[in-house]
Amino acid sequence: MDGETKDLLHRIHQVLDETDMDFPRQAVEILKVLASRLPISQASLSLVGLKRNSPPQVLRSSGTGPLTPDSADIQPGPGWHPLLDGGTLVFPLNHGSRLLGRLGLHGLSHPDVLAAWQNDLRLVCAQLIFLALNERRLQHERRQNARLQFLTEVSRRINQAPTVHQMLAELLGALVRQGKAVLAAVHPLGADSGVPLPQVEMDVDYRSARACLQQLTAALHGEAQELGRIVRRDHFDQEPFQHLSLPFSTLALPLEFQGHRLGTLVVIFNKDADTPALVSPEGDQPFFCDLAVQVAEAWGRISALQTLERVSRENDRKLREISFLYHISRAMHGTRGLDELVHFILSVTVLPEGPGCERAMLFMINERSRFLQGMLGVTQENGKHAWLPQISQYDLSQPLVPPEIQLEQKKCALSRLVQQQRLALDDPHSAVARAAREGRVVLVKAGAEQHTGIGDLKLGTYICVPLRGRDRVLAVLVTDNCTHALHIDQIDRRFLELFANQAGVAMESAMLVQQIKNAHQELRAAQENLLQTEKLATLGEFAASVAHELKNPLVCVGGFAQRLLKQVPEKTRAWDYAEIIAREVRRVEEMLNNILSFSKRRMMCFAECNIIEVIGSALTLLSRELTEADITIVQQLDPDIPPIVGDHTQLRQVLINLFSNSRDAMSAGGTLTVRAYPSTLRGDPAVTVEVADTGGGIAPEVLRNIFNPFFTTKSAGTGLGLPISHRIVEHHRGTFSVVNNEKGATFTLQLPQTRHRHLPA
Repeated sequence: MDGETKDLLHRIHQVLDETDMDFPRQAVEILKVLASRLPISQASLSLVGLKRNSPPQVLRSSGTGPLTPDSADIQPGPGWHPLLDGGTLVFPLNHGSRLLGRLGLHGLSHPDVLAAWQNDLRLVCAQLIFLALNERRLQHERRQNARLQFLTEVSRRINQAPTVHQMLAELLGALVRQGKAVLAAVHPLGADSGVPLPQVEMDVDYRSARACLQQLTAALHGEAQELGRIVRRDHFDQEPFQHLSLPFSTLALPLEFQGHRLGTLVVIFNKDADTPALVSPEGDQPFFCDLAVQVAEAWGRISALQTLERVSRENDRKLREISFLYHISRAMHGTRGLDELVHFILSVTVLPEGPGCERAMLFMINERSRFLQGMLGVTQENGKHAWLPQISQYDLSQPLVPPEIQLEQKKCALSRLVQQQRLALDDPHSAVARAAREGRVVLVKAGAEQHTGIGDLKLGTYICVPLRGRDRVLAVLVTDNCTHALHIDQIDRRFLELFANQAGVAMESAMLVQQIKNAHQELRAAQENLLQTEKLATLGEFAASVAHELKNPLVCVGGFAQRLLKQVPEKTRAWDYAEIIAREVRRVEEMLNNILSFSKRRMMCFAECNIIEVIGSALTLLSRELTEADITIVQQLDPDIPPIVGDHTQLRQVLINLFSNSRDAMSAGGTLTVRAYPSTLRGDPAVTVEVADTGGGIAPEVLRNIFNPFFTTKSAGTGLGLPISHRIVEHHRGTFSVVNNEKGATFTLQLPQTRHRHLPA
């Protein structure tokens, strides 16, 4: 027997010395040695699983059928106490108080058969315990290495992700695919976390329970955030999670970076899955804590970088805006006239480099009439020609919008439509009027029924921006994108408001400069009028004296000439002399009358009169002379012209003077065109009358002197016709101008419909 035991131990030592064998092979070889050396039919080894509740690992000396009884089902007592059960002797493999497995010897008829092998079997069990412990250590090391590799790979992925969204997608995908989690989710806290909605990754085999599991993750997220610590759950007794029959294990970890909570990482594992998970909530909580720290740090770092990039982009944009506004403001304040400034403001509004609107329209406020008058409309097509790419180096003494571009913008279809718009400032339903009244930006969505008075412009969604001066709104800028891909409410309204503020200040400055110019011109005109009045007073005294001294002799001479004409036979030399004397006396008397008329202030009899009737009366008086001069009369009179307040007789005299001058200019015949139509003067309703001839025009050196008294280019005349006409128009608070046209000259009268009493006479 001693030889047999020595042979048994020797053979087992040989097996243990085989270094190229792994644990399962060594254990099976030992079991084979036991089965061959002992009076048993088979030997088996049952090892307790590393995971709680996991099935044991069973090794046997031979065969694959079931063991009866199965040594894994026999529960021996603590320590060294073999137990016989139905021909099977079971030896517990204990390490301290911890059961590692069981050695089963099967096919025994009686336990005493192995009495002589007790000590040897104790040594064999000790070797098996050593092998089991070593295998557990190796498994633990392999598991630890796998987890470290997994953590390293996850760390690499999340740290390489450019955005928080991609970082979380990499994390959750790795937990489900490599970590064998059923579900992994991140619930963010707040919109500033960079992730607006929860991110979820799930194993396809559990999609049927998706809704319930997502509710579970939300509940765990809320609990973890409420408690401020890690939450692990293995049992679910509350609705709606009671019907979860699978043995799920869950873990919820708050993600915190530098004292700021970002969200919660929730993982769910199936404890009884066929493929064991790389990590599990019950045994690998430190791993998940390390992972949560890395995720939070990556999340915070990426968020900080994204915030830095966003702030950098925002600062770059603001710098470009400030630079753009500076150069635009400098250009606007250097603009020489209000009209050019309006063109420039609208042209800048439609620039892609600026606000980028597709169309821009301007409505000026008339405080006296309480109306908004459409002034100009500009599109991107005709606005781009005014843009100066190098405006920062542009000579501001040159016009920013060339005159030909201004003319093109005025004549475009949009501008004509805008100029036809006249909106009541007090209209409660007009968005344009509301922006003017309240002094704030008004955004009108398409279909909001806020198009009162401007329906012809076919506006969709549009913005009304007030242009403010120091203490009042001067105008309203209306912009829209009727066909552009960028919706109008996506335009940077803050930048548009800043630009509008600059434009309003520049517009007020231009208006003040214009007022100063007008005041200066009025002062000069007043000075000239004062000098003229003094001259005329002297002229009046002189004219009265001359008239007194000359009229009596002229009466005598004229009277005797008339008597001679009656007494002397006609067609004689004496009769011709008398006729010349009488004609020249009449001419001298007419000159004296004109001088007296110009030197005296005429009485104006203002009453309601029809300008068309005034024109007809003047043409009737001169119709024979115009016909004899072979002059064709063309009348273009708007029948809807409203009546005006004026002196019918004086206005007729003005037109007679103009028609007479045109007749003299067209000595070889021509066309006299008379136009009359409604208009505006200084923002108030007015009537415009144009008298155009084809007499070749007026020389430039003559044009600037035609309204000066006693200036004439005719061989006969006093040079007082146009000055008297000019004075009459001024007394009506109108304007009188002349320009050369293609074939002649055009005189333009603008007369207000009403005569304001507060204006000086």
